[in-house]
Amino acid sequence: MAVNQYGMLPFNGKTDFDIWKQKIKCVLIQQKVFRAVTGIFLESEDKAKQIEMNETACSTIYLNLSDFVLRKVGILESAKELWDKLDSLYTDTSLPGKLFLLEKFFRFRLDLTKDIDENLDVFNKLIQNIKQAGDKHIDDYTPIVLLNVIPDSYNDVKSAIKYGMDEISLDIVVNGLRSKELDLKHARGSASQSRDSGEAMFVRGRSKGRSKNSKQNSQSKNTSQPGRKRSKSRKRVCYKCGNADHFIKDCPKPKKTEHASVAVDKCDLGDILMVCDHVNSVRNSLSDHELLIDSDCTYHMSPFRDLFSTYELCDSGYVSLADNKRCNVLGVGDICLKFSCGSVFTIKNVRHVPDLCHNLLSVAALESSGLQGKWGNGCMKILKNSLVLFKAEKVNNLYVCHAKPFTESVNVVCSDKTSLWHNRLGHMSNKGLDVMRRAGYFGKDSVTSVPFCESCVLGKQHRVSFPPSSYPNLSKCSFVLEYVHADVWGPASVPTHGGRKYFLSIIDDFSRKVWVCLLEHKSDVFVRFREWKTLVENQTGRKVKTLRTDNGLEFCNKEMDKLCVDCGIKRHKTLPYTSQQNGIAERMNRSLLDKVRSMLATSGLSKKFWGEAVTTAAYLVNRSPSVPLGGKCPEAVFTGKPLDLSNLRVFGCAAYAH
Repeated sequence: MAVNQYGMLPFNGKTDFDIWKQKIKCVLIQQKVFRAVTGIFLESEDKAKQIEMNETACSTIYLNLSDFVLRKVGILESAKELWDKLDSLYTDTSLPGKLFLLEKFFRFRLDLTKDIDENLDVFNKLIQNIKQAGDKHIDDYTPIVLLNVIPDSYNDVKSAIKYGMDEISLDIVVNGLRSKELDLKHARGSASQSRDSGEAMFVRGRSKGRSKNSKQNSQSKNTSQPGRKRSKSRKRVCYKCGNADHFIKDCPKPKKTEHASVAVDKCDLGDILMVCDHVNSVRNSLSDHELLIDSDCTYHMSPFRDLFSTYELCDSGYVSLADNKRCNVLGVGDICLKFSCGSVFTIKNVRHVPDLCHNLLSVAALESSGLQGKWGNGCMKILKNSLVLFKAEKVNNLYVCHAKPFTESVNVVCSDKTSLWHNRLGHMSNKGLDVMRRAGYFGKDSVTSVPFCESCVLGKQHRVSFPPSSYPNLSKCSFVLEYVHADVWGPASVPTHGGRKYFLSIIDDFSRKVWVCLLEHKSDVFVRFREWKTLVENQTGRKVKTLRTDNGLEFCNKEMDKLCVDCGIKRHKTLPYTSQQNGIAERMNRSLLDKVRSMLATSGLSKKFWGEAVTTAAYLVNRSPSVPLGGKCPEAVFTGKPLDLSNLRVFGCAAYAH
């Protein structure tokens, strides 16, 4: 991607929007056209000047957008509208988004594999995002949060700031961290120089062979100068101890080869100690639930009993470490972890070895279970049939898996029935769970308020709600299929396993039941709608009376118009580019996608499963309380039969065919 004359890359929707926005603002100010973005002009600037400034500002902004973002924004004539449109697309000021950023801020931890400036860059970016979301008081907490995450090696800095300062600020904490980092680097550099000096002295100290060469060189020098003669008065002495009563071959002192051997051993020991110190520095930065990939390890091993989801006491003998130390094995079990890439994986047959320092993941055991490792670009991927299960990051020549215990998964025995039903019903809200509890759908299970669910925060962020339609609703509809809403969503950035990129949602206004049809192309809408119409009319014995859609070509074409005319279906169409007028269908799509994102985040499945997730979401919406129905469920209203939720399972859980 080419850079402009200011060295800026076009904004592609993935890079930091705030940084790009600040840079493009500086460019517009330099061009003296930024007033066109604010919409506030000087009195001396006439209409022609304002138009010229607006055109310059628009062209500058558009030329610094990638093709993807440009198509997303569209062609706007006003620089102010263009600026506001970019803000609305890439700055999330909603309450869920702000809460997610604040939680991420208060959970911030320093990455000890990076230097202080790299960590501060991540920290400052998080602060900037929170400010953009509308929180102007975050600066009051930044020094306290940063001081709280200082590692143990910086404890003297933490104590000096806490007890030696009358006031605390972010600059004080940052300056203290940087000074301490310089001290640690200087100490490591001094230790390295000392080691290099010791090795140099060791090389110079091995002078046995060199003495012989020196003697030969001396003799050659003496023979090359015929004018000089060796002194006859010089006595022959032992070149080893200096005594004149014996020669070197008869010297009673021990041979120097033994000392040379010891010197070599010391040098090797120094190298070993440095390697051990290097490994320990990595280990000290790991948490209890992170794993080290070990190619020499025979079994998976862990010293932490609380990580095991299943555990069986056994006397399995011991394991031998590299230093010949023996560690007892107290038990065997399984550990279920959620890795940083989002996937959930259960590691089976893990040995419980309390004397270890960290969790070890055996490459040989992974291979025996049908998995394979792929290395490259500082990352190790664990695959099964080309599907990436989890990844390990290369940290100081060691591969580390970042993970956390996945206790909330249904793969682990879960006593919290509330979380279980919350997940089964596609992350239903507290209000919906309360309605279903009072209706007796949960039987004897005790269902209360749902605790904090990160998947709900990630999956249910939205900007504005669509208003209810002013057209016929429940109070004006007398039977099913009297009024039907339809809409198409897509294309998806990732197609399903079957190559589908769109889905058609059809909602019955009387019962609020929704049907979802996956589509490969938008042109498939007519065929799927005709199939759906035949199916539901045959099941209910009623006819579709009115169809409400937008003005998209997938609905406004000759085939669809002819079908509606032949079947006597009345058409209601929205105005162009006013999706809010099709509010029921748009809000239903949003509800479905909220559930899809939450279910995929919890299950750890890839985005290719969005098709299965959206059909599951439609199934769950039809069996969830609906506000327009006064708490009744769409499926019960449509069929007139009571619901049965006994077959519900959490999306993405393990299933067994019998």
